Amino acid sequence: MTSVSTSATKFSLRAPAMARLKAARLIVRLGAFFHLDDGSPADGGLSGLLGRLLFTPALALLGTSRKFEESFIERMLCDWFERRRMSAVRRLRKGLNIQLADAELALLLDTIRRKAPCAVLVFGLGNDSLLWSVANAGGKTTFIEDSAYWHKVILERFPDLDACLTSYATKVEDWRDCLSRGEELALDLPDDIAGRTWDIVFVDGPAGNTGKSPGRMSSIYMASKLARAHGEIFVHDCNRVVEKSLCDGFLTSFQLERQVHTLRHYSLMPDPIG
Repeated sequence: MTSVSTSATKFSLRAPAMARLKAARLIVRLGAFFHLDDGSPADGGLSGLLGRLLFTPALALLGTSRKFEESFIERMLCDWFERRRMSAVRRLRKGLNIQLADAELALLLDTIRRKAPCAVLVFGLGNDSLLWSVANAGGKTTFIEDSAYWHKVILERFPDLDACLTSYATKVEDWRDCLSRGEELALDLPDDIAGRTWDIVFVDGPAGNTGKSPGRMSSIYMASKLARAHGEIFVHDCNRVVEKSLCDGFLTSFQLERQVHTLRHYSLMPDPIG
């Protein structure tokens, strides 16, 4: 009788917490429509008012669900790393609303686990950011984001995350020209990012789904420069011609280990002997 009561209590606590988390994310995404890339309201009229009204309750909801989210991640990681339950990966993807397939997520988590504690650099902040930080416990996990709005939202949720705000001067529609520009694509990053090398670089940003989006020319180029010897690079959305072509153009010193769905996995090729 006691075990049944305990189980019911746990479920009653978790279900509202997950509901709050999902509701907050929906509000945050709606709020993004009313903000400019610099994080400010779109205008001083109705749009700006809606942006402010949506942002405040979203942060309140996310704050109440933070501890639940951290606990949820730790439990699912334990189930995956120690028991190899794919259901744990699936629950992580669905529970955190991660835009990766189960197999893609599992590959990234296993690579971090194999190298942890290590240095992980992620281009793009999102619902998966806390996951990478928790998986790399004891290591250094840093994020690079170009949207001031998302930068503010994620850091309000998880203030302990290490995230840098940057800007991109590129557009997807110009990607072919970028292939020959090389060093012109370099980003002006803080010394604690540009001045070190990284064990794992995950390129999942910036946006590259429209011609006017910044595209991943600079982030893929920078990944090729920042990954250390024996480092590994992951590039998401390689079902798109632009990402595939950029990888082929900028990651020539790296070996394509595998492609899982739309995620490419590269490792630095060893120097030839002699």
